[in-house]
Amino acid sequence: AALVLRDLWDAIGGTDDVYGGFGDSIDFCRRAWVAGRDVVVVPDAKVRHAQEALYGRRTGIGLKRATHAARRTGEWVHAFVWAPLWAIPLLAVSLPLSVVARALLRIMQNHPRLALAELGVPFLLLARTGAMARSRASLRRVAVRRGVERRLLAGPADVWRQIRERDLGRLDAARLERIPTDVIRGELIARRARNRVWLTVTAAVGLAASLALSARWLVDAWTGGMLTGPGVGATDVRLTDLWARGWSGWSEAGLGMPALDGTFATMLTPLALLGGDLRASIVALFALAPAIAVVSAWCAAGTATRAPLVRAAVSLAYGLWPLFLASVADVRLGAVIAHLALPWAAWGLAYATGWRKGEILGDGSEYPPSRRPSANAGLLAAVALAVATVAAPILLLPSLVILAAVGARAGDVRWRVWTIGLLPLVVGLPGLVGAARNPRDAVSVLAREPGPSAPFDPLSWHQLLAGSDGAWRWPELFQPAALAAYAPGAITLVAAIVALVAGWRSRAVLASLAVGAVGLLLAVVSQSVVAAWPDGAGGVGAVGWPGAGSSLAALGLLGAVALAYGLLPAIKEAGVKARATVARAGAIVGAAVFLAAAALLAWPGAVKGLGTMASADVLPLAIPLEQTGPDRARTLVLTSAEDGQVSYAVLATDGTEHATGRAFADAHGTPLARPGYDGATAADLAQAVAELAAGGLSDTDVLAAWGIGTVVAGPGEDRIKAALDSNTALALVGGSERGTTYRVDRPLSDEPVSRAWIESPHGVIVVPSGYASGELRLPRDAGGLLVIAVPRDGSWRASLDGEPLFETEDELGRQAFAVPTGLSFIKISEPRKPT
Repeated sequence: AALVLRDLWDAIGGTDDVYGGFGDSIDFCRRAWVAGRDVVVVPDAKVRHAQEALYGRRTGIGLKRATHAARRTGEWVHAFVWAPLWAIPLLAVSLPLSVVARALLRIMQNHPRLALAELGVPFLLLARTGAMARSRASLRRVAVRRGVERRLLAGPADVWRQIRERDLGRLDAARLERIPTDVIRGELIARRARNRVWLTVTAAVGLAASLALSARWLVDAWTGGMLTGPGVGATDVRLTDLWARGWSGWSEAGLGMPALDGTFATMLTPLALLGGDLRASIVALFALAPAIAVVSAWCAAGTATRAPLVRAAVSLAYGLWPLFLASVADVRLGAVIAHLALPWAAWGLAYATGWRKGEILGDGSEYPPSRRPSANAGLLAAVALAVATVAAPILLLPSLVILAAVGARAGDVRWRVWTIGLLPLVVGLPGLVGAARNPRDAVSVLAREPGPSAPFDPLSWHQLLAGSDGAWRWPELFQPAALAAYAPGAITLVAAIVALVAGWRSRAVLASLAVGAVGLLLAVVSQSVVAAWPDGAGGVGAVGWPGAGSSLAALGLLGAVALAYGLLPAIKEAGVKARATVARAGAIVGAAVFLAAAALLAWPGAVKGLGTMASADVLPLAIPLEQTGPDRARTLVLTSAEDGQVSYAVLATDGTEHATGRAFADAHGTPLARPGYDGATAADLAQAVAELAAGGLSDTDVLAAWGIGTVVAGPGEDRIKAALDSNTALALVGGSERGTTYRVDRPLSDEPVSRAWIESPHGVIVVPSGYASGELRLPRDAGGLLVIAVPRDGSWRASLDGEPLFETEDELGRQAFAVPTGLSFIKISEPRKPT
């Protein structure tokens, strides 16, 4: 509010409409200054009615965030109007940089609405360009002393001081709200010290359980081996290959095919920063997984109850959940990562909404009395949930539904809850699109396992209900007590029923139990659909592992137990202490049952699972050098089953399956990323492999045409070795305990077999290539046909001196481009991601 002389108002023309009400007051004051008039500021004057109307508080339509875009636009308008003419280009350049930086900051703070508002500022400014020009012109008309205001403007030091004082003032105000009395402070110090002791003991128990179950992996890791198994494949994956797999949209499986997505490889990329590959990180992850799960569950349980005994029991139950330990033993990478990430998603959601338990004081009250919602915690919840849904895609849709339901009851923070699902939705969008494009296999796409799949016998309903795969892993000595394998799950179900009875009025308890029910349903669905189809070249199919659904069920059921116990101090009844005593006794018994079940898995003579330590070099030593060298030649590995049937695998790297994620194909071998795709697959080599294994002078040209430079007869395969020895088209390289190696020569050329080459009138020219790219400087007369030994699908690109090359037909269905003469530099670009 201001008192203005009428002649000044008429001379200046009043406030400027270009500001839209935000910033026009300061603009008017500055115009009065440069017009030679005085401006008197009265800091103690508080006239709020204009602000109430401006921010919509009278009508209840919003707070400052609702007018954020208009306020930011007013600030930029002020800058453009009052800036010197030479500074306007600098402002124009800094505008998009500022907008992008502030939008990223808002996203990091989990304020998506403010991020959208920031992105809209340039367009609002563009619409006011003419008005800003008129405002500058009117300023020149009224200004008589432009330099008079310079002494009134704050310098950089003053601005920085004001920002610090404002932020520190807010910090001090928040501290004043949180400062307890001396009595409460002493009680909090004692309770926190007790919690630290309990956490240390609980973490130590979890670490002891981890070492008892998998210390052998850590010992063997010192020899340079890698942890492998059907559920994780070969883990000696380099950082560069992970990055290329994540961003190229192409899988090197078999002859190569378009991949549904690369988010699983992208998620694993940080693990490869240690040592340059995944070996050390994967061993540490699986060896310490129970301990990590225990600590993660301790933090999540702390949002529901502050009783250390109950937190310890709940965290031990979650960290030693039977199906989770089975996932660790069988090295099922996706299920383990999802189990570790889910507690952090729950923790972040509780802090993002402010629905967390305060510290319980001696009089039964909570401190602090109210908990503020945290935007940063919402970001953590989004990241944790994205990791869980990438590791176990079957969790994506149920998680979004749960967030939608929770957000509907979250009041003022509902948008924060709903936006937690944006990141999982974005990273899981390729799977949703793939399901929509393949309606017949939609459930399989949504329930897919992103990494290698290990076959297993489906579990019965009571095994799923108890979260256990039975006692078959126990030593023979304890097999008569096999029913005890279901005791951990049974005691959890009993505790959940007690929680339902005790807390049936609590929405949080009911919601947590509903999450547990959803998890049980997902476990049933997982093992009812095919997660991996047979590849036609010896690879078997598998149904989905119910581990991720069981982990969600454990989170919901144990969360309900913790929430129900957290209600006890608020119950004003005479039997509260008795109920608390019974609950604590139950927690002790439950923790003992879970520890006993874990001890039996670590007992001498127990089945150790499918995870084993193996040498990182699977193939004979010379082959990995050819696979990772500039030629990128593939390898054909031949083995035989007990019935004499020959199986084969086409390997682009040193290992049959890698932890980079599958490309995902349907029952017919068609990539789910491109419905209708009819490119060649490894199964199309069946006839050539059959002739090769039969012996004689079988033709190997088709192998060279698909970039297969070596053939390996597996260890002990004497019959296959004899057949290969009799083939004069193969050259024996050598033999070792890893197999016997034969070289495939390129027909009518001395050039080695490679992944990409140019067939020119002067002969074959090999194009050095990487995972999905390559480049070469050519002689100026070396035109011809560029061949990339991958199935044609239209996603590959090639250019010559920056000009795109045109695809041409190839009789074998490979990716081929016509190369004109007269140019020099050819480049193969990585495939475009499926859209």
